[in-house]
Formats: sequence, C-alpha cells, structure tokens
Amino acid sequence: MFKQIKNLLLICSFLTAQKTFAQTSQPSLLKKGTRIETLEYNAEKIQTKTKVLTVESVTGNTSKIRSVTKEKGAVTEDNVQTYRLENGEATWMNEAIDSKTKKPAVLIYPAEMRPGQNINNNVTFEHTGKTPEGKKATVSVKISDRKVIAKEKVTVKGGTWDCTKLSYKFSLAIKVAFIKLPFNVDAIEWYNPEVGVVKTQYSMKGTYAGYSEIASVK
Repeated sequence: MFKQIKNLLLICSFLTAQKTFAQTSQPSLLKKGTRIETLEYNAEKIQTKTKVLTVESVTGNTSKIRSVTKEKGAVTEDNVQTYRLENGEATWMNEAIDSKTKKPAVLIYPAEMRPGQNINNNVTFEHTGKTPEGKKATVSVKISDRKVIAKEKVTVKGGTWDCTKLSYKFSLAIKVAFIKLPFNVDAIEWYNPEVGVVKTQYSMKGTYAGYSEIASVK
C-alpha cells in the first residue's frame, strides 16, 4: 500500500513539474531580441524577398514585433505587429486597420486546431508601402476561408518544427499611381506556436507560384 501511494506521489510530482515547465517555457516570439528571417522564392526557386521579424519588446504574454520586408535590396514594407499568446491561443494584430471592423486587423490561431476545422476569422485591411523603385504603393489584403488540413512535422532551412497545416485564400491588390494590379492566391501554410508561420506555399489559378520558409531563428 505504501509503495502504491509513493508511486502516486511521484506521478503527481512529475505532472506538476510538467505543468510548471509548460507555464514558464516561453516561445521565441515572446523573447526580446528574437530575430526570425524568412525567405520567399518564386516558382523557379529564385529568391525574391527577405522578411525579418524582430521582437522589440515583451510585456507579459504580449510582444511588439517589427516586420521588415526587402525586395531587390530595398525596404518595401516596415510595420509593427502585436503578438499575444493567451491560454494557447495566438493573436496577431497588425497596425493596419481592418476595412470592415475599423479596428486593427487581427489574425487568430486557436489553441486547439483539428484537421477539418474551419477557422472563422477573415481579415481585410489596407496598408501603404513602397515598390523596389521607391514609388508609393497601397496594398489591399483579404485573408479568408481558413481551414485546418493536418498536423505535420516540417523541416526547412531554419530548423524542424511540429506544425499545423492550414489552407486559406489570399486576395491582394496593389495600387501604384493609377494602376491597380489584383492577385488571387491559394495558400497553404505550416504554423508552429513557437515561431509562427514556418512555411507557406502559393498557387495562382491552379498553378504553383512559389513558397516562403524560415531561414534562421536567432
């Protein structure tokens, strides 16, 4: 009887330790100074863009992350996003204003994501940036039809992570001067709560268009 009680106490102690570890272990996105570099490639596997996320500050379960995108060596996007992790649910808030809610655009990754699950979180927003030639550009973005496909382990240049695989539709319209260029993209992404989006694959009108993946986490 004493041996059984002792074993039970050991199990309880182990579970408590595991719970404490889970509560105190912080993802990279909640560590000040973390730098995540993502590279984007076209269908011919030629690198076209470099995106760097840098955690600038952390307060509790919320961090401010600067996102800088470069194309042909020139900065085309530079904005600050707010990342929040609460009870396993991750929220990304863009500084851009959602066109429908008139509030900051928010993208949510639920704590529990199961294959076949629809994520009812559509986002529509606009923000301004620059073309590689330095011209002002207005970008309209809509993310919709988000659905969980599977759970997969993914290896990219920057490492290996256990991910949730999701599909979604990505509508993009770029306006430069009086010219407006619309793009409709079908995307598949692999998401991990430790580092965010590990890999994304794009297709347009059923044709493979390229991909992006994490190249390094420091």
